[in-house]
Amino acid sequence: MTTPKFGLPYIATSQASPEITHNQALNMLQMLSGGVVSRGLNAPPGGPAEGATYIVGTAPTGAWAGWANAIAGWFGGAWVFVPGVDGAGTPIPLGAEHEGLVVYDQTTNAQQLWSGAAWAPL
Repeated sequence: MTTPKFGLPYIATSQASPEITHNQALNMLQMLSGGVVSRGLNAPPGGPAEGATYIVGTAPTGAWAGWANAIAGWFGGAWVFVPGVDGAGTPIPLGAEHEGLVVYDQTTNAQQLWSGAAWAPL
């Protein structure tokens, strides 16, 4: 199970290895609060630093395919996305219900606002 809006994973009752679920949720929260390295990339960068976070472009390819406008972070050798997936494992698209989401863009030193349809400087 995951949270309905952002797909943050819940720890299930009697779950084996709950630290995996907990750590994934912490990584996703860090992505929402820690700032992004770049915005609008459609292809994942080669050799990203651990914890590096990006706003995915509108026509993503490769490992980012299907994650248009999402926030992507590199953790433990794999990409993590916000929003994540729903309880059935289906990616949650960034949409109108996420309107007002704000992240800090380290490249432009400006906050980026999700309008419900697109990212724009705040």
